[in-house]
Parts: sequence; structure tokens; C-alpha cells
Amino acid sequence: MKWIEQFKAMYQNLNASNLASLDQFYAPQAVFIDPFHQVDGLAAIRSYFSNLYANVDSIGFDYNWQLVEANQAVIGWTMRYRHPRVNRGRTVQLEGVSRIEIAEQLIVRHQDYFDGGAMLYEHLPLLGSAVRYLKHRMVDSEVS
Repeated sequence: MKWIEQFKAMYQNLNASNLASLDQFYAPQAVFIDPFHQVDGLAAIRSYFSNLYANVDSIGFDYNWQLVEANQAVIGWTMRYRHPRVNRGRTVQLEGVSRIEIAEQLIVRHQDYFDGGAMLYEHLPLLGSAVRYLKHRMVDSEVS
């Protein structure tokens, strides 16, 4: 449990200037997956986060719950971020879940699950209106 608490604290404090802290948690051959990317290897994961933090104004996490068993954990979170070209630079809030597999106290696989439309597409000019319309139509058709 202590390891998971340290992992969550690392992500709460992660920024462009302390990406080396990822090295304490990820194995050299680790895989990171989210709805937009699959990143293989620790160096590529560092590069992914370097690009991410270079493009956002702010990003932060609140952890809502977790399940830990043997060599894996599932963590529910709320992310808040601001990007100058998303949602007119206003904060976007997103619920998600991370599934983490651990070997020898290092992450070998980290997969994030979240609604990519809610994170990005719904907050872009023009495309956002279309995505929101389609989601609304899908809900209406399921209810009918």
C-alpha cells in the first residue's frame, strides 16, 4: 500500500521539471497506454510526459478509490487540466481509471481508461458541437 501512495503522490507533483521521478516507478520496458497512445519503454514514457506538460497550462489529479491485489492495482481518479486551445483555456475535469501491473516493485504496464471525447473532442470549436450532438443522439436512441 505504501508504494501505491507514493505513486499517487508522484503523479500529483509531476511536472515538466521533475520527470526523472518516473524512473523510480516504471520498469525500463514498461508500457503506458491511454485512449490516444501506446508508449513502449521508460524513455518513451518520459518523452510522452515531457510533451504533455509542455502543452498544458496545468494538470492535477484527485484519487477517489483504489483496489490493490498482489501485483496489480486499479485506481479511480479525477483529472483537472487546462490547455490553451481546449475549452477556451478553461479547466476541464475528467473521470478515469488506471490499471497498473507491477513486477519487482516497478510498473510494467499502466493503462488509463477514460472518455477521450469528454477529455478533448467535446471541448474543441466546431468538433465539440458535433461530438456532443452525437452523444446526445446515442443516449436518446438507447432510451427509445
